[in-house]
Amino acid sequence: GEYGLQCEHCSKMYRNRSDLKYHLRTQHNSTFQYNCVRCGIGLSTRLDVERHQSDAAAKHQNSCEFCGKTFVTASGRHKHLKLMHGYKRFECDVCHKRYRTLKDRNYHKKTVHQGIYRYYCAKCGRGLHSLARLNRH
Repeated sequence: GEYGLQCEHCSKMYRNRSDLKYHLRTQHNSTFQYNCVRCGIGLSTRLDVERHQSDAAAKHQNSCEFCGKTFVTASGRHKHLKLMHGYKRFECDVCHKRYRTLKDRNYHKKTVHQGIYRYYCAKCGRGLHSLARLNRH
């Protein structure tokens, strides 16, 4: 869609007049009926204040320990950690090595700690992780 309406105060663009009016009322009008006690933002309704404070509380609980970015949901935080910081949330209970996926952690436990491999050499019985490694062996 076209964004044809521009806010005269901050240059943000809006598709329709009602979105622009809402933006002007909530972001640039100093005569709000309600204000957030934490950050001071002006809001038009009590429900807007409750939503704003609920989102802020959730974001505080779901902040990234590496960069401080905040998220409304825990799943948003986990996705961020995985993509931005290479976060490995699945830990081996034997050696404490960490993995990005449960599948990788389980494969590690089977092969390293339990000695279970996908491929075995027919001549010497050695276990190997992949068919390519078996062929090289």
